[in-house]
Order: sequence, then structure tokens, then C-alpha cells
Amino acid sequence: MGGLILDEELYRLNNKFKYLVLANLVLCPMLLAGTVSAEEATQTSQSIEQEASGVAATTESTIENKEDTVSTTEQDATKNEDTEKDEEKEYDFGLPSGRSDLSKSRAMFSVRGSFLSITDKSLPSADFIDISSHNGTISVAEFKKIKSYGVTGVVVKLTEGTGYINPLAASQVTNALSAGLKVSVYHYSWFMSEAAAINEADYFANYAAKLGLPKDTLMVNDIEDNQLKMSKANHTHNSQIFEQRLAQRGFRNTTHYIGYHWVAENKISPSGLGYANTWVAAYPYTPSAQQYTEFGAWQWASTLTFPGVGGNFDISSDYSGKYTLTGGSTPVTPGPYIADGRYVTVTRDNFDIYSNFNWSIKGNSSSLMGKTFQARGRYEHGNGQVYFTLYDGDGNWQGYINAAGVTSASGPQGIYNSDGRYVEITKSHQPIYNGFGWDEKDTTTKHVGKVYKATGRYEHINGSTYYSIYDDKGTWMGYVDARNTGKVSPQGSYISDGRYIQIVKANQSIYSNFNWNVKSSTNDVMNKMYQARGRYEHHNGRTYYTIYDRDGSWQGYVDSESTKEISEAHGGYISDGSTIKITNGNYSIYNGFNWSVKDHTRNHVGKVYKASGRYEHFNGSTYYSLYNDNGQWMGYLNANATTKVNPNTQGPYISDGRYITIDKANKNIYQGFNWTIKNNTSNFMNKTYQARGRYDHSNGKSYFTIYDSKNNWQGYVEAGDVSIAAGAHGAYVPDGRKVKMINPYYTVYSNFAWKHKEKAAKYMQGTYEARARYDHYNGDTYYTLYTLDGHWIGYINANATQTVK
Repeated sequence: MGGLILDEELYRLNNKFKYLVLANLVLCPMLLAGTVSAEEATQTSQSIEQEASGVAATTESTIENKEDTVSTTEQDATKNEDTEKDEEKEYDFGLPSGRSDLSKSRAMFSVRGSFLSITDKSLPSADFIDISSHNGTISVAEFKKIKSYGVTGVVVKLTEGTGYINPLAASQVTNALSAGLKVSVYHYSWFMSEAAAINEADYFANYAAKLGLPKDTLMVNDIEDNQLKMSKANHTHNSQIFEQRLAQRGFRNTTHYIGYHWVAENKISPSGLGYANTWVAAYPYTPSAQQYTEFGAWQWASTLTFPGVGGNFDISSDYSGKYTLTGGSTPVTPGPYIADGRYVTVTRDNFDIYSNFNWSIKGNSSSLMGKTFQARGRYEHGNGQVYFTLYDGDGNWQGYINAAGVTSASGPQGIYNSDGRYVEITKSHQPIYNGFGWDEKDTTTKHVGKVYKATGRYEHINGSTYYSIYDDKGTWMGYVDARNTGKVSPQGSYISDGRYIQIVKANQSIYSNFNWNVKSSTNDVMNKMYQARGRYEHHNGRTYYTIYDRDGSWQGYVDSESTKEISEAHGGYISDGSTIKITNGNYSIYNGFNWSVKDHTRNHVGKVYKASGRYEHFNGSTYYSLYNDNGQWMGYLNANATTKVNPNTQGPYISDGRYITIDKANKNIYQGFNWTIKNNTSNFMNKTYQARGRYDHSNGKSYFTIYDSKNNWQGYVEAGDVSIAAGAHGAYVPDGRKVKMINPYYTVYSNFAWKHKEKAAKYMQGTYEARARYDHYNGDTYYTLYTLDGHWIGYINANATQTVK
């Protein structure tokens, strides 16, 4: 603001003549404006001439050293890459620059274009000027002269940063008001943070108050300096803070001045500031037609001259009516009403909505963003803009809005808005549409509780929002009214549950959240029981349980497909087959999981059973279903009372030496502990062998390794299939047969230590009873003989007798 625009190339000329031309161009307007005396002008001209001579003298040297300079420049280019990116940007219009009163590198002239005259009727509308101390003192008469050409507003620079006040501001404001112009004021900004924005706003407001400016004065934030543009500060946000601070100070009428290149390079957001509140500067080489009409005002030159007024001025068109007495360059006549009927969606915020074409504000587009209306008619205004007259779905008139603030839609549903949220169907018996002709594609009933992705949405003129929903496989499901859904995360909403589940699938993850951070693996808890206190019906089509153990400790989220639902807390039956030995005598053995006691482990300590199956109870314990060797069910027993054993481990050889008598038929005698059968006990019934050793097998049984009297190994026999004899004579075997003595030479013994009792010859004539017998280890059988009247005779070898009927 407030500079002189000449051709920038003049600065690059290296001959004295062109440099002097520049000097004259500089000094002449200053003389006319009265800002320098003739003597000062002469001194300045001489100084410039000397400098020009120096420039010419050094040109040749500069050319000779060009190669070295290029090398240095290449090094500097890397350091100043960000700066040069901005400097290299080319535009088809001139820009304001170098007009700070604080910057040490301030260039007085930003040169591009030539002087323009207010008398040129081909120029854009000249509605208001802006001035600073560089325009010098302007009299009331001069302001009136300017006003006579249709200019009705002036924006005066008050302050810059927190260290500069325009020394001519008071007189410029007073004289402009006296001439009947609308006076606004501006502040040249340097803030790059919230704190700095607040400080500068206070500095600006303090001086405005000191000048006695009313609170409805238009306060302009001039944010144009190139150093600011190249910074990484959030200029939109900081400018909003500046505006808010002014409002807190009572100045509630604020706009923002920026070079259009700030917008083109996304350095600042006019939508964030409000297009109507944004005043842009862009200088066409040949200004004529109105441009940049979407903004509140457009500064189109800085070289405008007025006949009879010294100097040149920044000149702007007022599109918003904020800067001028007459409402700016907008013609009063809006043009004829044109029937329209299209549907439009409001897509840009901070557009004023008018109640008439005197620009009375009815509302703002910010409150209607995304809504769809019917433009029943339009006006092609004399200001070059199109205005729609909007109605909602109930036929209520909303006002007039600039067409730039809306986007035309193909129908009453409005425009497609990209979305991406996840929604859960929450209501049943509601239609899902195939299109906005309302033909039904499906109903929500079978989708309640399911989660879908709303890739887009439509804000219908009927006031409803319709989501375009897809399942996890990318299949389009249709359009659903947003009122029949709830916005959720992809996992859906929490659903209370309470069922018991058992982990049955290995190598699956248990998650700590739905970002899929793994908490543990199902491998660690296979077949364990948990309570699923809740579940989530995820958009990916899977159900996830949130599971807890018996102590109420949360275990994570698990895919329901990795589990099996269990109707009771004891869990499902799991086939097992382990061989277990009862090692703790302090546990009950149960009939069922109502905990009725069937037996007690104290009666079974050391015994081995088959755990045909097990249950992983929710209480954290494992219970075996036990069977003995005969297939008899023993009950349910807590695994903590047992130890697993290897059914195929015979254990170490244990020296024994006892005599055993085989007294059970149809039992196997084994060749080895791979259970190869060597013989059968039926072939050795009541025979006595020596168990020279034994094996206490892991299956809970003992096996004797047996030998006959001739040292022949007979095999391994289970201890339960034999009787332990008191000695080599073997076990007592009841008999009862009647015998008579046939060999007088045998001895009758009183014991198996072979103590002679008498000779068999004594009993040759009678019949006797063999009440029992002993199948001796030596291979002979011995009867224990009684007389028929019950008198015991002794032990005699069966070979001395003959059985009689």
C-alpha cells in the first residue's frame, strides 16, 4: 500500500542515462506533492548522478568477474532455495512489495507498469484509495478533488509492527473526513505468532483510539511483506487472532489486505478469513475489466493520478461496499429475475447472504455449509456476479447468495461429498435406496448392528443426510438415511454379551485395540475358558469378543472364529488321552460340575488313570475325566492333584526275588515293554515262578520278570495277575480232591523247609482229602493232606498219590 509502481527493469540498467531517467521519475512526483524542496531535489539528483557514474564504471569489472560471481551464486542458491522459489514465481500481474516503513531494505518503488489517469474511462472502477506518509500531506481541497472523480473512500495507514506510527495519519484522517470521504485505517503487519498478532492488534487499536476513531471504523490487516510470505507461520490463523483481538478491543469491523500471489501459493486462506473480508492486490499490465470479484475488494494499480492532485495513488474497486460511502462499484440494479430451478449445495463459507440488493445481510454461508437448496431464480447482476435466490425443502426463502458460494447439483440430493466415516445400522424396518428416485434396494432390518463404510454422503434438500455405504468387501449396499445409523469406529459400537467362550484356534492374535496392536497369541491360552463380556461387529465382517478371565482381568479382543461358545462355565469337552498319576490326597473327585463329591484322592494316591478328556473351567482350573484300566469312569478331578506320566516308560529294573503264583487266566505275558505278547497266563495257571526283578511302570502298574526253576525266563507279567507266595512252594490253591497213596517211598513233610514228618508207607491203605495244593517253584505239586475225619497229615508230593472218585 502507498508505493509508486514503475518498470522493475529500470533497476537493472547499467548506463548513466537510464539511471538519470529513473531519478527524474522519482523526483518529479515528489516535487509536485511538495514532499521535497527544490534544493533537496537538486542534491538528490547530483547524488544519483554520481552513483550512476559509479554503476557505469563498475559494469565492465562486473562482467569480467561474472564467472566467479556465478560460482558464488550457485553456492548461495542452495542456501536460499526457499527464497528463490518465491522470487522465481512468475505472474501475469504486478504485485505490491517493499513498502514497509520499518524494513531496512525498504524499496521506495515497486516498479511495474506506467502511470494511469482517473480520466481514462477504460479502467476498472475507482472506488477508494489507500495512503500512507509517502503520499505526504493531502489537503481537504485535494481530497475533494479526488472525490469528484467518484472516489468515496480512503484507507489510511496508522501503524506498523509495534514500533511505527504514521506521523501524517492524524491530518490525513481529519482532512479526508472533512472532504466527505469514508475513512478506514490499516496496520502493516509483521506478526508470525499468536502472541505477536495480539501485541500488534493492541498497538493498532491503541492508536486508533488515540485518534478518536469510532468503534465501527473498518480496521484493515495489511499482511503483504515477502519476508512473512516465505515464513512457515500459519498466516490465516494468526490473522484470525489479530481480528479477534481487535474485536475484544471493541473494533469489530476488520478486513485483510493481501497480494493475490499469497492466495495462489496457498500462503493464506481467503475462505478462512472470509472472501468478503479479503482485499486482494494484483496489478494487470493493462487494467480494464473488473477482476477478482469473489473478493471483498481489488487493488488493481498503484500509479493512478488525479488532475490537480500531486503524486500517484493506490486504487481499488470495492465489491463488498465496506470501503466506500456508496457501497462500492456494485450497481444498484440487480438485473431482471431469471427463473432457474436448479439445486445447489453451499460449498464455500464466509459468503454473505443478502435480504435485498441494497446488500442488507441476512446471514452467512458458514451456517449453511454443505446444505442443499433450490435456486428457483437468479439475477445476473450489473457487478458481473450471478446471485441465486435460495429456498429450502419446505419452501422457506433463504436469501440471495453469490453463485461462487455454491455448487450446482444434479438433483435435490445435492452434490456428492467424500466422507469415509464408519456407520452402524441402528434402526430396523427402514429403507435402503437404490437411488434418489426412492426405489428400495433393501431394508435395514437384517443389517442392524452391522458396520459399513460411508464413502460419501448427500445433504438432501429434504433436510436429511444420505450415506452411500459399502461393506468390507467393497460391495455397494445403497443409500441410507443418516438418522437410521450411528457414527462409530470401524469396529462398531460395544454390544453387551456375557457368554462363555473357549479358545480353540491356534496361531491367532489377541489384540489390545482396533489399531491391531497384538497383545498376545491364542497359542498361549489354547482351550482356556473366558467370559466375553461384550462384542464388536466389525466393518470387516468379523465379530470380536472382549474377553475376561475369572479374576476380571481383561485379556484383549479376539476374533470369534478363534473361539467356541460354551453353554456352561466348565467349558467344552476336550479329548485328551493323558496318563496321569494321582499325587495329592487332598482333593475331591466329582460326579459333575454341580460339585457333588463321588470319591476322594486319598483313596487313590499313587494310582494311575487314563484322562480320556478334560475341561478348562472358567474358574481357571483344568478337570480330568478319569477312567481305570477296566474302562470304569472314576469321576472329574482337578489336574492339580495329578502328575502326567509317560505310559510307555517302564522305569528302572528293581531287584526282587520273591516267588509268585500265576492265578489269573487270560492275561498277557509280554516279551518287552513295546507290549509284544510272549505267552498267556492260562498256560501257566497256578504255576510258581521266581520274580527276580520288577519294573514299576509309568502307567501305574508293576511288572515282574519271572524265571522257572531251570533258570528259563518266562517274560514280563503284571503284578496284578499273580499272587505273592510265602516261599518257593507257591501260593495256597484250594483243591478238595480225594486221593489214595500209591508210592510208599515218598516223604510226608511238616513244612516247606522239608522237615520230615513221616513216610508215605504209613498211609498206603486209606483214602485222604487233598484240601489244597501248592505248585512248587521246583516244578512239583504238593498236596496238604487230611484224613477224612479232618486230621492233618502233612505235605506230600502229588506224584505219591492217585486221585480217586
